[in-house]
Amino acid sequence: MKGKGRKIKKTVTKLKHPLPSYKLSFEKHFEIIKAYVTASKEGNEPVSWASFEGLVSFSPSYVSANNRFLEDLGLIKEAENQPGKYIPTEPAVNFSKTIEWDEEQAKNILRGLILKSWFWEATDQLLKVRNKVSRDDLIKKLGVDAGADREKHYPSLNVIVEYLKYVGLVEEQNGTITYGKFRPSKAPTLKIVAPEKNDMIQVALGDELYAVNIEELKSFLREKGKKLDKNIYRIE
Repeated sequence: MKGKGRKIKKTVTKLKHPLPSYKLSFEKHFEIIKAYVTASKEGNEPVSWASFEGLVSFSPSYVSANNRFLEDLGLIKEAENQPGKYIPTEPAVNFSKTIEWDEEQAKNILRGLILKSWFWEATDQLLKVRNKVSRDDLIKKLGVDAGADREKHYPSLNVIVEYLKYVGLVEEQNGTITYGKFRPSKAPTLKIVAPEKNDMIQVALGDELYAVNIEELKSFLREKGKKLDKNIYRIE
């Protein structure tokens, strides 16, 4: 028969963004982070998947399946000149040490990383347009942006939704996803840039105009101000 024995080529989906392994639940990711911190002696010694024997409740080989996702999120980084070995980042160490004592503070640490992620950007884009969506619609958006395969990666995308829920960036009720209480405000904080070459800066308070010494202003801000990162838009 013509064409007999011909091999069928399998289409391999090339992801635009790394995804977590579909074999592990969201909760197991905390085990991985903690194991990285323990095995690496808080980031001082690079480790490979083989170092996780006895530190996780599942096969250590599943750890490596999540490495690219955790690296992309900023929780681990590949050791220099040691392919296949990783160390936890400072946020990962802080998260692991904090979660058992102050889970809300631990969530703050993780939220800071997620706010910089591609999947928060995708979620924010969708909710800005529709305000509330079904879980499946959010997963569709994440899948499209990641270049994922629905059949293969749907469980992985579910894990990502759990990340977003855990840190309070989204909430879910009866399968409907909305912004969570920690969504960054759309109203920006007023930004004043002090010119480096000038000694004084003009500041208007109502109808009155003041001249302020720039070095004194800097000293006041360092002492009394609240230092922000680029993801903080307004102080409530």
